[in-house]
Amino acid sequence: MAGYWETSQATDRVVLHRRVPPSFDENIELASDGTRSPYRFDGQIKVMLCTSEYLPTDAHEYVSDVFGEVPQSGTYVPGGSVLRAKEVTCPAASNTVTVDAADLGWYESAITARYAVIYDNRPYKAAKKPLLGFVDFGEDVSSSADGVFQITWSAAGVLVVTVTEP
Repeated sequence: MAGYWETSQATDRVVLHRRVPPSFDENIELASDGTRSPYRFDGQIKVMLCTSEYLPTDAHEYVSDVFGEVPQSGTYVPGGSVLRAKEVTCPAASNTVTVDAADLGWYESAITARYAVIYDNRPYKAAKKPLLGFVDFGEDVSSSADGVFQITWSAAGVLVVTVTEP
């Protein structure tokens, strides 16, 4: 897949433009009949939480560009959590790839976050871990020390990626 990609959290809060990251380029194959199928998309796609100190921009490409991650609290650990029960769909008649997953929750945590950053955790170094997208909660969202910080993904999916020619 060559070209550019656009990601948006299914609620259309965020749009980024950049080159197709290696995680999508390596993981989607075109079959001889033109249909696409998920391929090796069992890598670790993770979600980290960041404070309002971080301001996402389309210039941010890798985890090493991200700052302001929330501190460890309860079950939240640095680097965030792996998306579970991932499902990737690639309809043959479209240029879209949809990534869906189970909702995420961090328990017994005192967290205040403004953003959820979604990234491919497979490369070893942060400078090589591509960002796939992010969610802007619109304001700081908090949980109490004995509470749950919960992300409920849209029914349309976690990420919808559209590939277009440059």
